[in-house]
Amino acid sequence: MTSPRKGIRFYRALLQTLPAAFRARHEQAMLQTFSNLSEATGGKSLPKIRLWLHIIADHFKTAGRAWTREFFRRKERRHGFWDALFSDSRLTLWMLRRNPSFTIIAVTTIALGIAGATIAFTVVNGTLLRPLPYDTPESLVALFQTESNGPRLSAAGLSSPQRNPTSPGNFLEWQRDAAEVLDVMTAATPWNPVMTGLDRPDRLNGLRATYGLFEMLGVPAAMGRTFTRADEGSPHILVLGHEMWQGVFGGDPQVVGLNVNLDGETYEVIGVMPAEFRFPPFWAVEAGMWVPLEWEPDAAAQRRAAFLRVFGRIKPGVSLEALEARMDAIASRLEEDYSWSNAGIGVRVEHLSEPGLSVVRPTITIVSGFVLILLLIACSNVANLLLSRGAARQTELAIRGALGASQSRIIRQWMTESLIVAVLGGAAGLGLTIALKGPVSVLVSDLLPVTSALDLDYRVFGFALGISVLAGVIFGIAPSFLASRQQVGAFLRGNHTTTGSGNRIKTGLVMVEIALAVSLLTGAGLLTKSFIQLTNHDPGFSRKGVVALDLSFGASANGQWEERLVTYRTISRKLESLPGVAAVGFVNHMPVGSDMWGVRYVVQSAPVPVPGSEPRATFRVADHGYAQAIGLTLLEGRWFDGSETSEDDPTLVINQTMANETWPGESAIDQTIRLGTDDDGPIGRVIGVYRDAGQGQLRSEVGAEFYHPVTQDPTTWNTDVTVVIAGVDLEAATLTAARESIWRLDSEVSLTNMRTIESVLHTETSRERTSMAIVGGLAFGALVLSAIGLYGVLSFIAAQRKREIGVRVALGASTGSILRSGLKRAMTLVIPGLAIGMVGSLAVGRFLESLLWQVAPADPATFGAVALVLGIVSLGATIIPMRRASKTDPAIILREE
Repeated sequence: MTSPRKGIRFYRALLQTLPAAFRARHEQAMLQTFSNLSEATGGKSLPKIRLWLHIIADHFKTAGRAWTREFFRRKERRHGFWDALFSDSRLTLWMLRRNPSFTIIAVTTIALGIAGATIAFTVVNGTLLRPLPYDTPESLVALFQTESNGPRLSAAGLSSPQRNPTSPGNFLEWQRDAAEVLDVMTAATPWNPVMTGLDRPDRLNGLRATYGLFEMLGVPAAMGRTFTRADEGSPHILVLGHEMWQGVFGGDPQVVGLNVNLDGETYEVIGVMPAEFRFPPFWAVEAGMWVPLEWEPDAAAQRRAAFLRVFGRIKPGVSLEALEARMDAIASRLEEDYSWSNAGIGVRVEHLSEPGLSVVRPTITIVSGFVLILLLIACSNVANLLLSRGAARQTELAIRGALGASQSRIIRQWMTESLIVAVLGGAAGLGLTIALKGPVSVLVSDLLPVTSALDLDYRVFGFALGISVLAGVIFGIAPSFLASRQQVGAFLRGNHTTTGSGNRIKTGLVMVEIALAVSLLTGAGLLTKSFIQLTNHDPGFSRKGVVALDLSFGASANGQWEERLVTYRTISRKLESLPGVAAVGFVNHMPVGSDMWGVRYVVQSAPVPVPGSEPRATFRVADHGYAQAIGLTLLEGRWFDGSETSEDDPTLVINQTMANETWPGESAIDQTIRLGTDDDGPIGRVIGVYRDAGQGQLRSEVGAEFYHPVTQDPTTWNTDVTVVIAGVDLEAATLTAARESIWRLDSEVSLTNMRTIESVLHTETSRERTSMAIVGGLAFGALVLSAIGLYGVLSFIAAQRKREIGVRVALGASTGSILRSGLKRAMTLVIPGLAIGMVGSLAVGRFLESLLWQVAPADPATFGAVALVLGIVSLGATIIPMRRASKTDPAIILREE
């Protein structure tokens, strides 16, 4: 028998199957009725059974009716909502059509902001969000050698204490001992062979890579095949990149199977990679072909020649942290076993995309932040436009309120208008994004990793839609809030003035615009000053009248060392005889925009350092004419004279930094150092000191560096050299004659990459130039939008004060006094906005610090210039509306009143 309490609980649970609205109205009465009926049964079983059968039957009947009514009620509400939305949208479109000036200004303003945001997101999507175009790229890693005692100088642009190549000996042990955490570990090194068999020899860019490279990447060839570990022992096979196939081989569909002569050896083309394939996404980005890397017999013993870049694929279930721990253990063991070469050597592990992204991420983040600031300014402007428009629509709002429109209904109408304006602006902004995709790609090409692609995919379209809706909500909140607070009674009694809160919001929005514009202008100013500092920086060598040309001798350099020296000297004499040529020199690497090789050294007059703590210096190999050709300035001693031989003790010309660091307060001339860390290493003698010159990257800090004569170093001087030609005004005909002269001496020499020193320095500042151009454009847009916003508010205020101004003019007030009153009102907006903006500019300066060069984040001159520019623009935005208001005929104003 069911107790009364249990019966109530069961009945209450049964009522939960009814609609919530029905329960809210009838639940208590139904519970009371059930309690009364239950008590009437007297606790007897048969009456209780009959009662429950009746209740259940009645419940199903009641539930059916209730849910049917609820269904139609909800359908009616839905139809009512969509009907109202359709009505609001139709009214909005009609009003926008009736007021084309407002529509054009509002849509254009928001379109510019959304276009900027969408373009920024396209860059972010193509770089930071898009996965690398390899199979399961998240498991691909790059492994670098690190050194605790200073930077390893190699691979221009990526040298740092944290990202260095490794040696064959270390790689082979990494590969063996990391097999439990890595499926594949591969190594690669640049290869720049000379291809013969064409009209002229052609120097190509490629990589030598171990056989597991394409297996690790999981990208098949578009034509033919790639090399695999099954090809070991067959190193003369070649895989082409799509661009090289198209450019060098003319897109020949029969290229697979073709034999190609590279550096005097024959290679068979076995495959062509897809058009989108690039490897790696950093360093050696121009690689257009790949051949197998075969080890020399003594590879396992090579531990000091660090030239290999290492990549791997993590096994499933193994974390990056576990791989790092394993590589740390391997590095510690190698340091113990080979202290003579591995002292202080560690391993850094990163996802494969990180080395490329780490260079561009700060710039992209900064630009994206500035774009969002511009979007906020655009939203503020549109909000002010809507507020001004709302003041003109007070009659409409009052009548709608008098006819019974609720606050929520009015808010919905205004939000509908805001969203439609935003969506129209978003569509226009997306169209602008599509139109600007090409120019933007060219503009930011220097900022992006090689595998980046600025494609307009579904993420970009989704972002454009989402940011449009968000912008509509942002600039629609204030107008809809004020519209809903319209005092119907006060308006109908004749009080037609704009509410104080409306004016406060409008002026507040203008102050926010000014503050944001000040921040953007300050950022642009700091970047501009940094760029000017960088471009005017003295690199320590000649900027003008110097041309560099890369020579690759390929198979023709396989003769005796003495024969090669004769070739170099003959080329120098031929080039020096050309008209306009003042000096000619050879060097293995240019000081800026090229590779940097480093070596440890031991100072003979100093205590023996702890192994692994020896200082390092960049070294370059040059001939006797190089210093004059490049314009190095000797401070002490002399340059090489060409009489040095490999049988003499090495002679060195060092830079000022190396002299000051190694022999502070002493003359460096005739001082000696032991090159390398071996006890029997060659002893170099300093014969000269030159003024510091740029190294690697123009903005890099200059470190220790020395030059070594080519006549003393047959092992380091390789087949790829750079000839530097200096002259006051080198004509194109002279440079053409230089090429022909070299080809007449050796028809197999490849001549590539002719460039002026000015173009090299221009390329080195491309990242700064691009950042400055982008942020400068955004700052200009922000300034214009802020001026428009200030102009709009002051015009609105002048319109509100037209009666007051008319009376003052009628009483004899001068135009100057009217302008002064307007200027005073404008300063109440500009000065607070400027003050807030200056505070924000301090944060912007800190944010930009990584991009600045010899410019303080809180540079007073930049801050002062920004304040001056803003003051001038604000003055113009103030004078125009106030002067127009002062010219109004007071008689007309007084008659209207």
